[in-house]
Amino acid sequence: MEKLRTSIIKHQTPRKYISTIQGKLCFTEGILAYWLHQMKRKNRSKRKRAYRQERRKAYLKKMGRRLNLVESLTVPGSSFTRQDVEFLMSIEKGMSYDYTSITGNAEGRLAYIADSMTKYQQLDRDGYDNAIVCVIVSSKYPLAEAECREFQAKVRSFLKYEDIRFGTVQTDNDSKEVEVKLLLSKL
Repeated sequence: MEKLRTSIIKHQTPRKYISTIQGKLCFTEGILAYWLHQMKRKNRSKRKRAYRQERRKAYLKKMGRRLNLVESLTVPGSSFTRQDVEFLMSIEKGMSYDYTSITGNAEGRLAYIADSMTKYQQLDRDGYDNAIVCVIVSSKYPLAEAECREFQAKVRSFLKYEDIRFGTVQTDNDSKEVEVKLLLSKL
């Protein structure tokens, strides 16, 4: 039985995977992996089915991440509606950036994030044509209307897209810090 197994391995394994030490056949990791792979040979229809299943798994994972993103933008306390962000389910490509203000006081939080975005962040803006800007803020420390308008103007001048959607999500935490989620997408 051992002779048969050795013969099969010798004849079905490419020479670059076979190494001999003192006339004996040695199994390296590559030989063993190749041999195990050959033992699981499939015909064309089974390989095609396995390929389709792998692609379907990847697609469902991608759509699950997009659905979670849409649901996180439309939580209770959000100014976004489902119809505002439903297009995210059919985008060609997208990128997400998260920003957090680390200022100690409740003033200048969005100005800090706008400066961080425009001066220090290297965004790849060329491959995208629209954006969603979601500001997450505590209901105990709301934003001033003038601060929001100034932030929107800075972001619009920085991104230079025609379609930029702004929205806020109010949470019930005690944090003074503001979080901004910037989503760039291409339809």
